[in-house]
Parts: sequence; structure tokens; C-alpha cells
Amino acid sequence: MLEDELKDPVAVDILKTLEKRCTPLKIESIDLPPSFNVMIPTINPELIFGGYIGLFNFIEFLINREYKVRILVCEDIIPPIQRIISKLGEDNVVSRTLNHCEIVPCFDRSLTYSFGRDDIFIGYSWLTMRLAHLAAATLNGNRSIFFIQEFEPIFHHYDSLRFLAQETYTYPHNAVFNSPQLARYFESNELGVFNQKNQGDHCIFKHAISQIKPPSLEDIKQRPRKKVLLYARPERHAGRNMFEVSILALKEAIRQQIFDTSTWDFYGIGSLEKISKKLFLTDNIELKLLQKMSYSEYTTSLSQYDIGISLMYAPHPSVPPLEMASAGMLTITTTFENRTASEMTEISANIISADHTVASIVESIRLAVSGVDDYQSRCDNAKVNWPTSWDQSFDENFHAA
Repeated sequence: MLEDELKDPVAVDILKTLEKRCTPLKIESIDLPPSFNVMIPTINPELIFGGYIGLFNFIEFLINREYKVRILVCEDIIPPIQRIISKLGEDNVVSRTLNHCEIVPCFDRSLTYSFGRDDIFIGYSWLTMRLAHLAAATLNGNRSIFFIQEFEPIFHHYDSLRFLAQETYTYPHNAVFNSPQLARYFESNELGVFNQKNQGDHCIFKHAISQIKPPSLEDIKQRPRKKVLLYARPERHAGRNMFEVSILALKEAIRQQIFDTSTWDFYGIGSLEKISKKLFLTDNIELKLLQKMSYSEYTTSLSQYDIGISLMYAPHPSVPPLEMASAGMLTITTTFENRTASEMTEISANIISADHTVASIVESIRLAVSGVDDYQSRCDNAKVNWPTSWDQSFDENFHAA
């Protein structure tokens, strides 16, 4: 098998896909009122989480301030809009925005697309940002806007995809960052708008976390068993959440008898698809992988757990650790070069940040287990210093920026 992988000319297929996805739109300028043109890969209800939710709340922010917004779907056939709305619900932010935007399928690059002379383009990912940059350069030379939710080269090996993703930050643009920590990473590395050659404007919002019902002191005290909740993302694109390292650390913590396993249960959440095989931490202790939940089921369930583990090997601080902490869990995450342990503790003292070693993660688990019976502290620290609504994220201060 290894020999077959070594011989597999995968780059040929990647090249074809890249050329297709990076083919610029054919543009014509006509007399239309100015609009923001948001370029996204797809509108697939199964893939709308995390970053997409942030983007669509940003779009709703623009709509509420009477800006005209068009959504350009660049890589996929658009399902019937009513089917999307039915799947997500009428009150979902995606449904609300789709009802107030013009939706333009742009995957056919042989067609010519019409834009107003003063239009502005917004790229959602490094690939759509390349399209946004080329469209803006053709249409009017205005800087496009890069909606930055992660340092995207981290999703790739040191290969052509990583090279092209990083090259995208050299294009002149203005930036919208989804956390001060992420903006600081770009600034410290002189990337994008912080590069003196292509310096542009930028603004920052904080990706709102779910409003979690505060834990009840009495409920926590009366639990017959304690529970660990692991943010378990085994998919390739979620590698920054370090599924494998999380499991190795849990197994080592159990081996070191940090847990009294007769009183603890272990759960995993977050997988996009059901995992058919059971996953065991020891011969007889199972990590019970929960099926994908609805948003309401997810937010309601969090307060049932005592310790959360959600690692993040990337610049963005991540949402799940903050939501776990707000549910009263003592939560283990990881630091990064732009994200210190003290800064995460300032968001909530329920957060314990490990260094980048398995030993440090195991020690953080030990600290969490030793503090899990301080119920009052867990409840007090569930009040996180982070927005819990999108009105807080995209407020008038953001608009002024």
C-alpha cells in the first residue's frame, strides 16, 4: 500500500482541479448600483458550520445596514434555495440572508457576469479570494476584502496548495479578521495587510459562541458519574484539532490512573459522519462517539459534562473550548505562538492551556481532574469574556472600523 502511495501521481489530478477552480470569472461592467459580491465555494447545508456561520452573520450585518449584497457560488451547483431553507429552518442566519440576497451561480466560467462599476468583491477562502482579487482587478482595481478566519496554509502540507494559499496574502486587499488573536498572528508575521508592500485596512470581530445555559450548582453536585467530552474531529480538514493526539493523551492519562475510571465516562463529539467502528481507550473503556446533533441539541447537551478537551494547533483560538468553558467544563486546549495560556484564562478561568507536548496535555488533564469538584468555581467561571451573540460581534464599533 505504501509503495502504491509513493507512486501515485496525485499532483496531476490536483493540477486539473486547481486550474478549474482558479479560472477567473469573465467580467463586464454595466450601470448597476454598487454591491458587495461575496464569493463562496458552495451553499451546502451539510457543510454550513463554523466559518460559514461567521460569514453569513457578516452578510446579515451588511444587509441590515442597507448594503446590497450578492452571493456568488463559484464551485458547486446551487440546490433549490427553498430546500436549503427547509433543511436549516426559517430562522437560521443562512436562511434569512438567502431571502435578502441575489444568488448568482458562477461555476460556469464560459459565461460573462455583469457587475456594477463600483462593486466590491469579498473572498471567503484563499481560493475564492484569488477569484475576488482577479475580478476586482478586471472590473475597477478596487481592493477586494479578505474574510479571514484562519491562516489557511495550515490546512495543507508543504506543497503547491500551501504555496498558493500563502501567496494569496500578497495580493492587495483589506481584511476582516475573526479574532484579535488571529489578527495578531498576521501582524507578528507581517502577513497580508500587515506587509508593508501591500498594507491595507483591517477590522476585527470575535466569532460569537453559542449561548449555553449556565450550569446549575446543584445539578453538578448530584451527578452520579462524571463525564469527559472530547471535540473529536477525525476528518482530514480538521487535522488542526489533533484527534490522534487527543486520544493518545487520554489513553496516557488513564494509564497513569489520573481518572478513577469506575466513576468516569468518556464521550466524543463533532464528527461529520457516523464512525462505524467503536473506539476504545483501554481494552474495556470506550470513547463513545456521539452522532451529529442539531444546534439546539448540542447547546443543551454541553452542561452535562465536567471536563472538555478541544485542542487547536493553529492561530485561531477556536470556538468549542470557549463553549465548553461556558458550560462549566474545565477545558483543556493548547497554546500557539500568538495565543498564550494567560490570555485564554482571561477569557475564562475554566480554560487550561497546554504546551505542544503530549506530556503537557496529560498534565493539563491532571489539573482538570484535580479541580473538577470545585463546583462553585466552575459555575462562576462559566461567564466567559467573549461575545455570545452576533449583535455583540458585529456592533457599531465594528461598523465604525
